[in-house]
Amino acid sequence: APERLAAAVADGATAAASATEVAERADVVLASLPSSDAFIRLADETLLPAARPGQIVIDLGTTTPPETRRLAAAFADRGAALVDAPL
Repeated sequence: APERLAAAVADGATAAASATEVAERADVVLASLPSSDAFIRLADETLLPAARPGQIVIDLGTTTPPETRRLAAAFADRGAALVDAPL
């Protein structure tokens, strides 16, 4: 919702126009998505292509263990880290 984004920006956050922009600009990315498939798609299509050394991606969802291991290795290959932290 635009008003929530405006409130976050007023509190010091930086707005981004897309998930790609977040992945390209943020040193730490938190993702909380409704399904394992949704996170896998985001990671493969958006987060991994933008991953860079030192970047940390935190998956707050419940991604399947084999995919978490695969993605963690792929992020590590780019010098980034994937942290599995389901809520």
